[in-house]
Amino acid sequence: MTIRRKVGLAFGLTGLAIALFTFLAIDRQFAAVEQAALLEARHVGLGIADTVQEIGIKNADRVQEFVELLNQSSKRDVVIVDAGKIGIADANPQERGQAFDSDSNGEVAHTLADGRPRTFIELNASHPQGIRQLVVPVYDARGGARKTIVGAVVLEYTPIREELLAASRGHLKVIGAGGAALIAFILVVGLGISRQVTGPLHDLKNAVLRVKSLDYAAAQVRVGSADEIGVLGQAFNEMAHTLAIKSAALHAYKNQLEQRIADRTAELSVANVALQAEIEERKLSAKRNEYLAYYDSLTDLPNRAMFSRLLHAGIDTALAEDMQLALLFVDLDRFKNINDTLGHATGDHLLQEMARRLKSCLRADDAVARLGGDEFVVILQHITDASEVEAVARKILATASKPFGALGQEFHVTASVGVSMYPKDGSDERSLMKNADIAMYHAKDEGKNNFQLYSAQLDVHTFERLTMESALRQAMARDEFELFYQPKIDVAGGRMSGMEALLRWRHPEFGLIPPAKFIPLAEETGLILPIGKWVLRTACAQNVEWNIGAPYPLCIAVNLSARQFGDEGLLADVVAALQETGMDPSLLELEITESMLMRDIDKAIGVLTALKNMGVRIAMDDFGTGYSSLSNLKKFPLDTIKVDRSFVRDLPGCFEDRGIAEAIFAMGRALSLTVVAEGVETEAQADFLRLHACDKFQGYLFSHPLSSGEFGELLGKQLRSEAT
Repeated sequence: MTIRRKVGLAFGLTGLAIALFTFLAIDRQFAAVEQAALLEARHVGLGIADTVQEIGIKNADRVQEFVELLNQSSKRDVVIVDAGKIGIADANPQERGQAFDSDSNGEVAHTLADGRPRTFIELNASHPQGIRQLVVPVYDARGGARKTIVGAVVLEYTPIREELLAASRGHLKVIGAGGAALIAFILVVGLGISRQVTGPLHDLKNAVLRVKSLDYAAAQVRVGSADEIGVLGQAFNEMAHTLAIKSAALHAYKNQLEQRIADRTAELSVANVALQAEIEERKLSAKRNEYLAYYDSLTDLPNRAMFSRLLHAGIDTALAEDMQLALLFVDLDRFKNINDTLGHATGDHLLQEMARRLKSCLRADDAVARLGGDEFVVILQHITDASEVEAVARKILATASKPFGALGQEFHVTASVGVSMYPKDGSDERSLMKNADIAMYHAKDEGKNNFQLYSAQLDVHTFERLTMESALRQAMARDEFELFYQPKIDVAGGRMSGMEALLRWRHPEFGLIPPAKFIPLAEETGLILPIGKWVLRTACAQNVEWNIGAPYPLCIAVNLSARQFGDEGLLADVVAALQETGMDPSLLELEITESMLMRDIDKAIGVLTALKNMGVRIAMDDFGTGYSSLSNLKKFPLDTIKVDRSFVRDLPGCFEDRGIAEAIFAMGRALSLTVVAEGVETEAQADFLRLHACDKFQGYLFSHPLSSGEFGELLGKQLRSEAT
């Protein structure tokens, strides 16, 4: 295929692509008109249904007056039917009282049965093209929370569609005309480019053949443009000219060789100057390397090596002057969250700002160093009393908690400070650092954003923590974990519809340990990941066993920790648990908290969507205690929200809690979510939940958490009771 044909084919394919795009654009416009007409019809139909509901469907004459007025004012062809599909009002009064049978597939009857709006096309002799109809339910206004369908509105929305279609015809014409014009333009341009490109190439081919036959004088091409082909022709002409004057080229080569020698001499001179500059640069580099060996490149603070020198010098001075020295271990709270959320650049900026703030809190003979990450140490010299150290620690906490600006927003970061004193808490670097570190972790345990002085009592606390951690690491191998199960009760039927799996640790010495005492430690050490896998697999296996022979499916809920939810292997763990146990994914409900979702909304949506695609249900636990907005809540693919027990505890007596609970129930209905109330302990609370259409509840009113054996007995008792 010649180049001209290839260019023509390329432009032809481009025109074909534009034609296809134009067709798709017109088709998309038609689809948009259909969608807009249906949405407008639904809006009108629901408004009519609300008005009929207010009038009362039994007031047939008033409904007929409303329908006739609607037809006169807005040209709306409307039929109102009762629950038996008998027309009680019609834009054509003569058809009033007749059975409505224009829906060939019984769409009106289906809507009267399930309350879902439907559309259909009515075909008759007078309208062979068909009339688009929309049917929406009419509810009994006296039904309250338990609405009853008493009739339906049948609205002809063909005029609405035709109005929208007429409004969009101008756009369709513009799209079609624009596409045709663009195709014509491309074809014309393509033909011109094809001729412009292939002509010079043909001349160049003939010239090359002349060079092949050694006819250099005739081997010249006409250069008519400055584009790539013109440049190629010019280069070819120069090459042919060079071949014709070889003898002159030899003389030019001699002159060129002499010039190269001169240029090389100049280059050597320049290289000598560059060598001297490199020697100076290496001297500066040696100084920089020495600086980097003892100072942190990010904050310009002394690093760990220089800190060790400063601390040893400070201890020697304190010993010689019979004074005290204080070592403050400063660790930033929640720095990892900011670093992961806002990026390392923002995290580095925060560390630089914190370094400046810490230096501003110290005297001239004090020192601050960065050990790495978000850890800083402060050396206070010439201390006579612990109160001086406490004053500096408070100053550090105050300046650290000031707002920090990044990405156009303000963030707040706090610090935890541990203090050890020389010589009381240690006489060398190792002991002072260890004890300051212990004090700092105690400050974090006390809620962060505070300072703690080291004492011998903290060593006991640290030992207990290490003991607990060691026992926790062995608990899995020793099979010391077990699951308890708390029933979930269906509010409407009063029967058990599922259960929540709750982890317990049965320690051989300390007995049954609740999760609040060991879950935080498991989170911190990473042990929560293997424990979480065990919980998921055990709960699924137990639920499969209980569902064998059950007359209705039982759903089991499993809590996910923050560490589990953020783990890359979560989805694989869920798939493995379902496959190994053979459990139906729709019977597994994973509970997460608001705070876990709000850390990284986009990532959370991705994980939840993947779980939903497996068929697993998602529940938001402790709802109402976090900070998620309604706009964010709509983004999450949730099935259930669980009302936190703090809002249920004082029901129905507390006015504020009633308002919050009612708002949550209303929001759950609006978003089509199942609402579960936690911590139900009294009949009064249960009555309130029934009255306000709560779906399920769990709490001591029905049962406290039970072992698997106890729960199995309770379940069997209920199933036998229902069977009789």
